[in-house]
Amino acid sequence: MSCLKMTGWRVVSELQSVAGRSDVVVATKDGIFIFELKMDKGREFEEVANEGLKQIDANGYAQRFAVAGKTMHKVALVFSSEGKGLLGWKVA
Repeated sequence: MSCLKMTGWRVVSELQSVAGRSDVVVATKDGIFIFELKMDKGREFEEVANEGLKQIDANGYAQRFAVAGKTMHKVALVFSSEGKGLLGWKVA
């Protein structure tokens, strides 16, 4: 988070929506990035990543930014529950 904040971008964690809280939202000059962080818990990467992207849509995390006129990027980050770090990401 600190690295992102040093860029001068607006970075907010746990931003409240009507149906929940998005993990991290980053606003740049041209775009909005909504990140959902997930642990794999022994499940396949694709399943977990899709779950994260569906959560962004189901909970309406992007709705509050619709009027901003910026490109919207929904990103699911999947981490290993076995301590192997970031397994990958999927963008919608």
